[in-house]
Amino acid sequence: MYRMPDHAHIEKQCRDDLLSKSPRGVRLFANQLVNFKNKREDADYDPLARFEIHEVMKDIDIVESAVLGFDGCDSSSRRMFALYVATKARSGKANI
Repeated sequence: MYRMPDHAHIEKQCRDDLLSKSPRGVRLFANQLVNFKNKREDADYDPLARFEIHEVMKDIDIVESAVLGFDGCDSSSRRMFALYVATKARSGKANI
């Protein structure tokens, strides 16, 4: 469970074409999840990164809108998204 969740995997899943069939709120949420994951990495690891208060306030509005859109989707779509980004396919042969 060390370093969960796997952010690279989540980003990959959020960019997957399979989500194109998801409701708009799920797609927008996935897009913003990737966008803000990358902004968080800049904030954490780029010592030269600077953030203006008006940009941060705008970002908060964007995130709130994405969360509201996601919350507005049916529960089965939200569960599908959560499961899809949180799990990895098994590799190798199935044990039969």
